[in-house]
Amino acid sequence: QQQNFNEDLNHKDDGNAIYAMVTFSGELGNTPYSGNIGVRYVDNSTGSIGEMTVPIDIDYSDPGSPWIIVSDPVFVDVGHDYTEVLPSLNLRFDLTDDIVVRASAAKVMSRPRFLDLSPRQTVQANPRTTKGGNAKLDPITAVQFDLALEWYFAPYSIASIGLFTKDIDAFVQSQPNPTPFPGVIDPATNLPLVLTDFRPLNTGGSDMTGVELAFQTTFSNLPAPFDGLGVIANYTYIDSGSDFKNDKTGASYSVPGLSEKTINFTLFYEKGPWSGRVSYNFRDDFLDDINGGFSGHPFFVDAYQQFDASFGYTLNDNLSFALEAINLADENVFYYNLLGTGRQEHISAAINTGRRFQFGVRYKM
Repeated sequence: QQQNFNEDLNHKDDGNAIYAMVTFSGELGNTPYSGNIGVRYVDNSTGSIGEMTVPIDIDYSDPGSPWIIVSDPVFVDVGHDYTEVLPSLNLRFDLTDDIVVRASAAKVMSRPRFLDLSPRQTVQANPRTTKGGNAKLDPITAVQFDLALEWYFAPYSIASIGLFTKDIDAFVQSQPNPTPFPGVIDPATNLPLVLTDFRPLNTGGSDMTGVELAFQTTFSNLPAPFDGLGVIANYTYIDSGSDFKNDKTGASYSVPGLSEKTINFTLFYEKGPWSGRVSYNFRDDFLDDINGGFSGHPFFVDAYQQFDASFGYTLNDNLSFALEAINLADENVFYYNLLGTGRQEHISAAINTGRRFQFGVRYKM
């Protein structure tokens, strides 16, 4: 059993930024080039207001279902300041009229989620755990490099390959920390209560390297009305790793939220008043939480595929109709844990959103 934190969160975010950029162009031998170099300075101040409680007693009248009694909630306002300097460089080389090479390097920043910043607290008696936010989180920063080769082989068509790498610092990840409460005696041990506190922290570094293949073309040479057909296809492979480990397995895993392989394929039609798309999307299984919330075991989302479709008709300059179908194959999303050092997947949850259909009418005045 548990007592939940209040879901209300008041978050303030005051930021100032200055950006300067210089553009340039010229020729390297017979190869035209262009680009820009810039820098952005960010000065940010945050404040997070939420309710905090602390354990004050434990109800052990039913040992099979203990209950931790917490204090009355107290509103706290936690402030945090940080600054970042973010340089960037972008280059373009026109090797021929149809072939372009692009290269870029930059330091980038991603702010923490509002929910992770909430000074909240959830207490659970079995197992002895707490979970909450951290209003002192710094942003995630990364130094990234990108290199792409693009071939514009026909009108409205492109084939490209891109290589990228990111070195990520201060990645936000939930980390367990045993926290004693000397004022509360745990009847199960007759010692001061110790709760394992799962709270988001700016942890060690992580990195990723990947390749992306993209292809798009229209079949304009087909006889009417099929000359409005076209395809878009993407394939991405990512190899990632991190410095932080799971305490129960002793193993490091890939960066949370990243699949090793993703595939997107779309067949589209665009001609006159008619438009339509049928899409297939696939992504490999991926790590969702290295510590699995209260369980402490790595928590994953299983590989998933989905078929979608959309159709549209434009009657005139003012009136258009659209029909969208999502998850046509009625696929489920499965979540699983890896227990200890084992490799067997233990399904822990499943989500079914069903097939969803939307119809819309748009009128422009």
